[in-house]
Amino acid sequence: MDFGEILSKSWKEYKSNFKVFLIIFLLLSVIPSIIFYFISLPYTLQISKLGTNPSLSELLGIIFNLRYLLPMIIFFVVVFILNLFMSASFIYNSLYRKKEMNVRETLLGGKKYFWRFFWFSIVYGIFLIG
Repeated sequence: MDFGEILSKSWKEYKSNFKVFLIIFLLLSVIPSIIFYFISLPYTLQISKLGTNPSLSELLGIIFNLRYLLPMIIFFVVVFILNLFMSASFIYNSLYRKKEMNVRETLLGGKKYFWRFFWFSIVYGIFLIG
């Protein structure tokens, strides 16, 4: 099978599953990212109030303020996990389906393989950094 044939089959599969992929992408990536933006907005506004030449102590005081930092870290981890879950669901839909799948079936398949994909991503990230 040459590259053109692989690309053609992939594009056909993508088009046939576009609605499922779009809904999952909106639910697990776009909406959480918008929420993360609004959670980080006060943090960003505090830094912007410092002006053009803030001192290092002022910057560090805002950066390490737990009132801003803790919610951002927690929500960042949530968004990261949701994106891993979304990726596992997409891969499940593409590789393991025997028929056309709806959103629910795709998410259940992603749930089934989430931890395998999670550990694979950790190992892959370590090799990528190395």
